[in-house]
Amino acid sequence: MTVPGPAPGSADPNDAAMIGQILRHPAFPQAMRLIGRRFLALHADYMVSKLIADEGRYLVCHFAIALHAGYRPEDSGSGLTLSRLMKQCLAFQVLSRGRVEAMVALLRRTGRLVDAPPGPDRRIRRLLPGPPLEAEFRERVRFHLEALDLVMPGRPYLRRLEADPDFYWALERERGVYVADQPSLRLRLPALAAVSDIEGGYLTLVALLDALPDPIGPGDIAFPHVETAERLRLPRTQLRRVLEGLEAAGLVQPLAPAGHALRVLPLAVETMATWHAIRLLRFDRNGARAAAARDGFPFPAVAHG
Repeated sequence: MTVPGPAPGSADPNDAAMIGQILRHPAFPQAMRLIGRRFLALHADYMVSKLIADEGRYLVCHFAIALHAGYRPEDSGSGLTLSRLMKQCLAFQVLSRGRVEAMVALLRRTGRLVDAPPGPDRRIRRLLPGPPLEAEFRERVRFHLEALDLVMPGRPYLRRLEADPDFYWALERERGVYVADQPSLRLRLPALAAVSDIEGGYLTLVALLDALPDPIGPGDIAFPHVETAERLRLPRTQLRRVLEGLEAAGLVQPLAPAGHALRVLPLAVETMATWHAIRLLRFDRNGARAAAARDGFPFPAVAHG
């Protein structure tokens, strides 16, 4: 796998060097493969795939989890409410107010958001992540920590996730603070902008890379539309739109008019490798902050990269 250059948009000047170290680690291809396959397995559930089909929908779910993780009973201004979730999502400028409200309604219908028991101030209508949403996000955290353990062995985060139930929520709280400070995906890695808005775009790109043989690198793969659309639970017309967006972004090249084979171009592999390395670095930093919070030690403020 070709190691990409420095990641764009890093606030911390040390980020590029650290991301480069992750990318060059001998176990990074294995970590990248693990993340891709576990992501695809999680999204084999139709509703999970629909709820997190693009960047905006994902952020609604992510911020819902993070706002709940920041709840403190003594602070009436903390926790998850519709107004706080709306404010957080609109600040990222990836969803309209109407789409956020529609997402919240869908999350409610599927039991992924539920009403919290009334508190002392009945004007505050707090929400809670339901068991399905929590389980899905716990799984995401788990397989990223497993991948992190491959390139940064000895970190305690996976063990703490098993041993300390509250460590998960401390980590989600830190992740929420971190993500809220970041530019959106489209600014961080422009090559992903073409797919982050398209339903099933990121999912399809992950599936394309998963179809590549080891070692992961640019190459030609069989990618029949009918079978792939069924496996990814996408309408065939939607899959064609996704592939058109990927082609326009310089990530893939069709090899046959019937859409049975594709060439995955170097930019696709390099972009996804960089994105995975960025995420692993984020998990390491946020894991350290969550562990410090759980242990009662102050953690110094750092520039978020």
